[in-house]
This record gives sequence, structure tokens and C-alpha cells, in this order.
Amino acid sequence: MRRFSLQGRWVIVTGASSGLGRAISLRLANKEKARVIAVARRKDRLTALVDEAAGTGGVILPLPADITKPGAPAQIVSEAHRLAGEIPFGLLNNAGITWYGRFTEMPVQEIGRIIDLNVRATMELTHAFLLLHGQAARPDENPVESGAPPCSRETKAAMLTVTSLGAHVPVPYQSVYAASKHALQAFVESLAAEVSGRGILVATVEPGGIRTEMIEQAGLEKKFSPRTLMSADVIAAWAIQSWKRGRLHAVPGLTNRLVAAFGRFLPRRFVARASERLFRP
Repeated sequence: MRRFSLQGRWVIVTGASSGLGRAISLRLANKEKARVIAVARRKDRLTALVDEAAGTGGVILPLPADITKPGAPAQIVSEAHRLAGEIPFGLLNNAGITWYGRFTEMPVQEIGRIIDLNVRATMELTHAFLLLHGQAARPDENPVESGAPPCSRETKAAMLTVTSLGAHVPVPYQSVYAASKHALQAFVESLAAEVSGRGILVATVEPGGIRTEMIEQAGLEKKFSPRTLMSADVIAAWAIQSWKRGRLHAVPGLTNRLVAAFGRFLPRRFVARASERLFRP
């Protein structure tokens, strides 16, 4: 594992106006002493976030934007570069949404909305960030054959993508969300192998249920007691520490880690049935 420090470094955080993104932004600014570029649609929420961080000496710059708009990911990375005055060191892909209920009752536009934000926009942001760091895809380039060391000790840039425990197990009644997180997990793991040895650290954090606005908007608070959900602050601390330690995978919480293990080793049909009973409306 390759460790790095975030102190004094610029980090782009998406979905920063509420929930886990807000908790991560504040922890980065106040505890890690990183400098944060907070991306979200709601300008008023970003203003409040900036003020809260400033009250304890943290540095957060607001970047109001909808990352799902055509061309927005590349524009966001470019604007973050301009605001920072240098190439940002980190990208933290946190923005995401879900929809809870039977698939046949799901408005068809919600399918596109979830895939657009959770998958496409996240991939495009990652693409733009890598290009900014000069990591254009070169199929004919082999770091070993070109004389570069097979594993760089210096971390030149670091990316953390929030996927989900739902990236490891079926999640009935959130089937499109689960599909998006499975796709995102596969994408990040594949990308990590591609950029290995180039000084780019790629990692994921895969939380279970979190007490956030997303849970309330989806109606999932009716299914789960707040006591069974982890707090955004706890997940934020876990995510940042595992990221700094260079861990590709991080599933916070013992119960969640057991669920992820069951998803790998137990028959998929059994896991799906158990999950269906848990999430049944």
C-alpha cells in the first residue's frame, strides 16, 4: 500500500452540499488541512459549507455545477484547475442517487437519471481529471518496456470513488442503483490496473446504509431504524483514512464487511433472496 498526505493539497469533491459529500469536505478541510473544491448544484448549500469550514480555519471553494449536463465534467475539472491555480491533487467522486421501489413502478426517466449521474458523469469526471494529469490513454505504451519503473513510489494524484455495499450484492427494489454501483466498481478496479505504476492512486470506499438525505428522499428511512445506519461523519473518516493508506477497497463496518464476504462466497440466489426480504417495501 502507498500512503500519502492530503495537507495543503487541492481536492475536488462532488455531491458536496449534503450527506456524505458534505461530511467528507469538512473533514478534508478541517482535519486533513486539505484545500477543497466543493462541487454541487445547490449554491446556497455550498455557501453554508464554505462558511462552516472557514469558521475553523478550513479552506473550501464552491463550484456550483450540475455534473450531468453535457460537457460539464470536463468544464468542472478545468474550472477547478483555474480556481486552485494548480492541477488539483485529488478527485473524490461522491455524487450519486437512488430510487427505491419495484422496478416496474419506477418512472422510466429515473433509470436514465441514475445511470447518468452514478455512472456516466463519474466516468467523464475521472477521464477529464486523468487527462489533466497527462494520463491520456496510449494503448502502445508499456511502462516497463519504456524504461519506467513498474511501480511509482510517488503519488502524483489520487482518486477516491464512493461506490456501495450494493456493488457486491444484489439489491432488489434498488435494482438500477445496484447496477450502477456494480458498473462503477468494475470501472474503478479496471482503471486501477491501467494506471498502475504511473503515480496515480485509485481507490474506492463501499459503504452500506448511511444516515443521509438520499435515504430520506428514497423513502428508505421507513425500512431502517437510524440506529442501523452509519453516520456520514464516521464513513467520511473511514473513507479518507483508507484512501490515504492506498487501499483499493474499503468497506466500513464489520456487519457490512460480512455482507460483502457473504456476497462473494454464498450462492447468489441465496443472497438475492435474503436481500429481497430485507428491502421488500
